Parts: sequence; structure tokens; C-alpha cells
Amino acid sequence: MLREFGTGNAAEAKENVVGYARTEFHLKEPQKIRFRFGIDDGIKAWIDGKLLLRTDARRGVFEGNDIVELGEPFTAGSHTLVFKINQGSGEWGFAFAASQPDDWPILLSPLPESKTTESKTTESKTTESSN
Repeated sequence: MLREFGTGNAAEAKENVVGYARTEFHLKEPQKIRFRFGIDDGIKAWIDGKLLLRTDARRGVFEGNDIVELGEPFTAGSHTLVFKINQGSGEWGFAFAASQPDDWPILLSPLPESKTTESKTTESKTTESSN
């Protein structure tokens, strides 16, 4: 987790902090996706650089606080999700799930080898530069 202001252990920080998460997935074929979010307290979520969800609500985490289903299917291929979770005060966290609109699993395939290698290289460079 990333603490934007102040010093100290971000895992212990509980007030006025922000955490980020990122994941990639690869669809075998075009398909519609239903996203379910549980957020304490606020979130911005992007898919492939486009804003998917923005909410700022003082509440606890419950998967399904916010449900987003886009009208158009996602194309086959790789997609990136980025989350920014805002925390005001008290406990914090987030939950996320994705499925087809009828709640069946999404048909995923492994990331292409070039994406996997690129991701490992980026992680390695980040680790080296932060030491």
C-alpha cells in the first residue's frame, strides 16, 4: 500500500491514506463483464485507462457495494485494471470480483508471453531502483 502523506508504515496507517492495486487479465473471446466492488471508503477504478467507477462513500467493505456492467462486450485480448482506494478514518479495505452478467466465470486465457516477460522486467527494475 502507498501512503501519500506523512511517514511510517503504510500497512498500519488508517486515516487519510490511499492504496493502489493493479492487475491484468486476458480474454479468450469478446464477452460482457460484471464488476462488483466493495470499498471502504472511496475508489476510482480504470480499465484500459478509461474510468470505470468513481465513488466516495463512508461505509464498510461489502462485495457488491457497487456493481458496474458496461453495455458493450470487452474485446478478446489483454486488459489492465487499476484501483485507487481512498481511506478517511477507521478500518479500511476493498474487495473485487468479476464475472459474466449471468454470474458465470469469465473465460480467461494466460497472458501472452511478451506481457508476462515485460511485467517481470518492470518489477525487477522497480525493485532494483528502490534499493
